[in-house]
Amino acid sequence: GFAARLTDSWTFLGRNILSTTTTKGTSSGTHLQDRMQFGFALRDSATNRWNALSLFEVKTDHDSSQPAAPTRSTIGIFSTTANYQIAAPLTFSGRYAAKWTISNDSILASSALTQLAGGRATWDLTKKMDFGVAASTTYSAGFATRQYGMGVETGYQIMGNLWFSTGYNLVGFRNPDLTGEDITRKGAFIRLRFKFDESIFPSRDRTRQ
Repeated sequence: GFAARLTDSWTFLGRNILSTTTTKGTSSGTHLQDRMQFGFALRDSATNRWNALSLFEVKTDHDSSQPAAPTRSTIGIFSTTANYQIAAPLTFSGRYAAKWTISNDSILASSALTQLAGGRATWDLTKKMDFGVAASTTYSAGFATRQYGMGVETGYQIMGNLWFSTGYNLVGFRNPDLTGEDITRKGAFIRLRFKFDESIFPSRDRTRQ
């Protein structure tokens, strides 16, 4: 993994994970998986109203552990999330993501494109409580196949940067490659959120005191 601060507002993030498994025996072969991610984080250092994260990801899976039916797939994912604080209690968030899938075996090959667009509005009710409304849709084959998600969520700040949230989605769908940290499945849910920032770790100046 690698991270570099480019300017006061922009940071580059990147990492790569490579895994290989070799099978020995009557049906020997290799299963190779590679996951490469890189992106950019934006934080508005001037007004502190904008922050955004864009991510590119390529996942490759080559499996020859079954010599009679070897498989190969490549998944490319682009996602971007942006938050804008209109006023002190109100923040709007938007997300767009797209996933390209190419897979083939010894018989046939296929490809698909799936996209997601969503938005959220969050109100800070008090210093420790917030309330949000979210809506999203995922679509493929143009707009021929579509799914929708819509729900509400309320959160409470337990301590420091730790939030406990609970909510309910009236309609929903599942697509973990595109939804990111959002929960879009239908029904009730709970989650914990923790914000990491520079205040978690002591600076050099603090350690010298």
